[in-house]
Amino acid sequence: MDPTAARGSLPKDMRCKHCESARLYRHGFTATGVRRYKCRDCGLTFIGADALPRMRIPIVIVGAAVSMFYEGLSLNAIRRQLNRIYEFRPSDSTVYDWALRFTRTSLDVTRDLAPQVGGAWIAHETEMQIGERTVWVWDVFDEETRYLLASKLSTMRCSGDIQRWMNLAIQRAGRTPEQIMADNMARRLDAIEWAGDSHAEHTPDPSFSVAQSTLATESIRQTLTSRKRVMRGMANMAAAELVVGGWQVHYNCLRPHEALDGATPAAAAGATTTFKNWTDIVRRDAEAGPTPI
Repeated sequence: MDPTAARGSLPKDMRCKHCESARLYRHGFTATGVRRYKCRDCGLTFIGADALPRMRIPIVIVGAAVSMFYEGLSLNAIRRQLNRIYEFRPSDSTVYDWALRFTRTSLDVTRDLAPQVGGAWIAHETEMQIGERTVWVWDVFDEETRYLLASKLSTMRCSGDIQRWMNLAIQRAGRTPEQIMADNMARRLDAIEWAGDSHAEHTPDPSFSVAQSTLATESIRQTLTSRKRVMRGMANMAAAELVVGGWQVHYNCLRPHEALDGATPAAAAGATTTFKNWTDIVRRDAEAGPTPI
């Protein structure tokens, strides 16, 4: 029997994801129960779920896994959730590899964002362990939009590293700050030379004169606690630095903020993106590259 005889039962307007041919037929199922199809013209198979060529696993599953990773779920918890929702249970290493791969993609697609931020910034320093090393992550936020302008992972606390970090924030913002609110970093911030002409006023924390500033800084402290959950157990410095960047993308572009009435910091700062979630980022990566998942 000609396999195209079953074509009437195919999804409407279905085309081959490799060559766009409509001459398709059903070709069994994947190990996870997803319908598979085969093209009579190019001879290649593909799955009928929301997946792209060269991807064996639907992108919605991969996107959900990366999102759970940046929300702070452990690898085991992510596997349990995927099994419960999609009846698919990848290995810990597979989930971790997805997180790193699509973090690189997220950094590529957000490299040219130009947020419109104010002149009052909040600087914060977080100490954590990466393997046997004590490291510090420095962050600088715009107070008004809560946009995270720059994050830097460092094994030292020298003024040169701090200056490079602040200059990254200035470059991203396209301006120098008028005021910086900081905690125990205030003295070191006073010692650095600025990339621009203006000089910022450094206000030690928690002695703020404006109550709103105190609330904003406390909210940021709580937010950064969630990043510690994402990075727990990490031992590789290069991977940790990558995840610091990925968390910045997750926070700025994908995570709604209560203080912004449910908008993301990127939206509040006018830094528009073409993606709404990690699934969109996975899709962009799959469309551009041949590496299978």
